[in-house]
Amino acid sequence: MNVSVIGLGLIGGSFARALREKGHTVFAYDADYPTVLAAKAANAIDAPCTESALSSSDFIIIALYPSSAAEFLEKNSDVIPKSATVIDACGTKRKVCEECGKIAEAHGFTFIGGHPMAGSEKTGLSNASETLLENAYYIHGATMLLCPRENEDIAKVESARDFILSLGFGKVHFTSPEEHDRMIAFTSQLAHIVSNAYVKSPSAPMCRPFAAGSYRDLTRVAR
Repeated sequence: MNVSVIGLGLIGGSFARALREKGHTVFAYDADYPTVLAAKAANAIDAPCTESALSSSDFIIIALYPSSAAEFLEKNSDVIPKSATVIDACGTKRKVCEECGKIAEAHGFTFIGGHPMAGSEKTGLSNASETLLENAYYIHGATMLLCPRENEDIAKVESARDFILSLGFGKVHFTSPEEHDRMIAFTSQLAHIVSNAYVKSPSAPMCRPFAAGSYRDLTRVAR
């Protein structure tokens, strides 16, 4: 299939590499165009994402910051084919799903909120890997959270699920945007807050002689 990946950071770059590994034709966009050129040189993508590429895409993966997802979709909604399914990879879902869902409904294509439970404290295309989505923290592959709208076409939801599983994810879990954000606040965002607060503590510079594995594990994501 033709797949466009919007954003070539750690997650977007890993999606691109996994898609390429599975034989799909991959187009990519990044606000930093040299990153797109680097991805092409590394054979992580087939070509930059243009309006023509978007208009021929079967799936579009938006791997941007939550505040940029709807902005990109609105700007390019006229060239996205009605047959396409757009899946985002943002870390929060309520606002993204609400805004992007309205745009998709107005223009006749499918939008399904998504969040890959994969990543690391490292960032950028240089740390992306086609196996990041397969390995993550689960021995049988990462979980992909999907938040389809209540009235979404079941066939489209099943197609998105099968597409995600084909990339190496071990499991697809369906949830609502509200439940997603409630649980992610507890399992992910709270951990980041605690980790950052820990390393920014006035006591942190004095901890080195007393720090071992527990300190290392707790502070990893603060990077």
